[in-house]
Amino acid sequence: MAGQASTYPLQSGAPGLAAGARLLRRFLQEILEDLLETASVAKKKESGTLKYLVAVPHGMDAADPGSLYVVEEYQNSDAFALHCQQETVQRVAKSLQTAELGDGAMTLVLGADCELGFSRPEVSALSDPFVSILQLFFKSGAGPEGLEALRKVVEAGKSDSGTLGFSVYPDPKDNDTVRFLGVYESQDHYFKVHIESPEVKRFQAATKDITVETKAHFLKPVGGFLYKKQS
Repeated sequence: MAGQASTYPLQSGAPGLAAGARLLRRFLQEILEDLLETASVAKKKESGTLKYLVAVPHGMDAADPGSLYVVEEYQNSDAFALHCQQETVQRVAKSLQTAELGDGAMTLVLGADCELGFSRPEVSALSDPFVSILQLFFKSGAGPEGLEALRKVVEAGKSDSGTLGFSVYPDPKDNDTVRFLGVYESQDHYFKVHIESPEVKRFQAATKDITVETKAHFLKPVGGFLYKKQS
């Protein structure tokens, strides 16, 4: 997930936390095994780790050919702290601190609106879901209005069997920036069903005059998980 390179102070037990990174794939080939092992441990042993996706840009995303993305979602900051105790996580973090990652390498810690988002168990059965990350930049003070309009898209997605999950990640440092993770059964479903849906058309019309910029990234998962059954 792309964004400003920064970390934010977290309140212990605060609901909803997402972390993300966009890194140079040629460097991450050296630690990809650690990332996949981290995902495996998180799925089996970390009840508070809700998502851990390792992905590369989708073939259609020609503007972003050399990155590797890691998208993580946690119940709260305590779950994130537990995850960070993993040996592989510490090994990866140490490598990232000492490596020259180049232009465009970024990390983020964001909020996660767990009540608004959803994930379907069916996503676990798909070997190649289509994943999008939208970065929505609204005019100063217009973020809450944009988020409310986005809420209607999410609610409609819950009735669309081909939409396998939505996650909404507000930026705790900027109320006018929202990142939106969408998971779909296929690329065709995203472009021919989701984008053409009445709810998305209404969202686009409602936010046209308050949106400064929209950036889209399309991803192909190479490891990790996008759904975990809650106990």
